Amino acid sequence: MNQKNFTKDFKKESVKKIMENINLEMGIIESKIIDYALGLIDNIEGVKTLEKYLFEGTQIQRNYCTLYFNRKEEFKLVRLAYDKGLIDERQTFSR
Repeated sequence: MNQKNFTKDFKKESVKKIMENINLEMGIIESKIIDYALGLIDNIEGVKTLEKYLFEGTQIQRNYCTLYFNRKEEFKLVRLAYDKGLIDERQTFSR
């Protein structure tokens, strides 16, 4: 994945494109780029898309979403995912 895949608006499709590139085979550089890009999402549509991935994504996608929401101090949302068994205790308290 390279940075040209990211768009400035981070609408639903842009966020989905980022999330599709999250996998266990990605390297540290890809991981850092994805983490940085997710941190830039600040519009309702992008945040709602991340919320959907928090509850319906793969384990690694949920982990990235957990980091995002913890950094935004959305602890109730993260706690709800934890209570549903979607993320573990370690991820729940990561930032």
